[in-house]
Amino acid sequence: MKNAVRFDVLLIAGAVLCAGAQVNAPMPMGEAVPEEAAAVESPAVEMARQKDKIIDEIIVGGTYRMRLTTGDILEGIIESKDETSIIIETEGKPYTFRASLIREYVLLVPPSGLAREQADDGGKGISESEILSYQEVLHRGPSVGMVDIRIINGSVFRGVIASIDQETIKLNVEGSKIPIAREVIDQIATAPSVSDEKKAKAAKEAPKKGPGGPYDTVYVVSPETDEQGKPLPPVAIIGKITRDDATGISLETPKGLQRTLKRDRIVRVQKHSTSPYEQKIKSYAAPLFCPKDMVLVDMPPGKPDRPFFKVCVDRYEYPNRKGAVPQGNASYKEAQQACESKGKRLCTAEEWQWACSGLEGYTYPYGWQFDKKNCNTKGVGQFEASGARKRCVGKFGLYDMVGNIFEWVTGADGKPMLMGGPYSKCQTVSPGMDGDAKPQTGFRCCKSN
Repeated sequence: MKNAVRFDVLLIAGAVLCAGAQVNAPMPMGEAVPEEAAAVESPAVEMARQKDKIIDEIIVGGTYRMRLTTGDILEGIIESKDETSIIIETEGKPYTFRASLIREYVLLVPPSGLAREQADDGGKGISESEILSYQEVLHRGPSVGMVDIRIINGSVFRGVIASIDQETIKLNVEGSKIPIAREVIDQIATAPSVSDEKKAKAAKEAPKKGPGGPYDTVYVVSPETDEQGKPLPPVAIIGKITRDDATGISLETPKGLQRTLKRDRIVRVQKHSTSPYEQKIKSYAAPLFCPKDMVLVDMPPGKPDRPFFKVCVDRYEYPNRKGAVPQGNASYKEAQQACESKGKRLCTAEEWQWACSGLEGYTYPYGWQFDKKNCNTKGVGQFEASGARKRCVGKFGLYDMVGNIFEWVTGADGKPMLMGGPYSKCQTVSPGMDGDAKPQTGFRCCKSN
């Protein structure tokens, strides 16, 4: 990669301090600022708006190069993000920093599923369409229409050009504006012919067989307002819920379409699917007795926007002994096997989140506001003995749910995920990628009926 730079990064209370080689030349990057001049507003409002724009445009799972307001550069995979901060894995280590520190950024490698597969055309081009030079696209601008952009790693993006300058193209891909640096572009071509597009559209619009009823109803915030500017009543979306966790809800409509709804847009949920619900009630009603080294996490039914379940959770991080330093370098599979050998299992992301946040749904185990002194935020190589921080405990009596070490959990889709760790919140979920062992990955076990 051009202008490769290596940095040693130290994170302290949301600030990033870097020491390493100096950048010899500016790198072409996507500007993390609005493209059009906005109306005059206060600096605080402008900064908040820019931060929200950055958070919305950055894609979890993508590989980015970022220039911070401190002048430092980070390059790595975005593991997770929330409304204020981002976790990026660089050189095998996850780092958390505030989105407001990002000055410029560029997507180097798209996440799996975002880019189109490269056509096997013998290297002759993306399709039998017009091949364009960067200068031609710069001259024609958005009037070029739909284009395919192939980058040097072989990934292909299809979208409409939102803006372009001498260094960067911003491509609108299904509503996400993705900055692509000129230096990583291998080829630009117009999209396939109209007939090909019609065939693809016809295949996409072909009727699909959806799930049978009964259906669930999810009410989401309406994006429209009335003549007085007041929000319209919530919009009802009908289908069968296939996923319901801290990040949102996925459901399949009667026509077979998949819908994903973010948690902050959901007003209320009415579940009418009887079989899964009845099974969940039976499981909750059955007696559950926890061993002495575990804690009962009881989330009773009857509360809106909150799951219900009963589960036993290890009081401390593995090896689950007070005063013992938690074990790192554990892979997801090794964590599963260790739990199963004790008649337990790994916790689900949902179980872990509520075991951490308690019935109140706290942001941190100890309350709503972050306090650096309560839990260990030192990071890799500086793990502390379990239970050493008396204030790093939640309402259920579980220690070190945030801080100290990252913990393996199982996501709603059955894939490995990571929760906890320095500067994390109870609701922070990071992709576990392939579940490989890392110095900062540990776990704790759960047990249920």
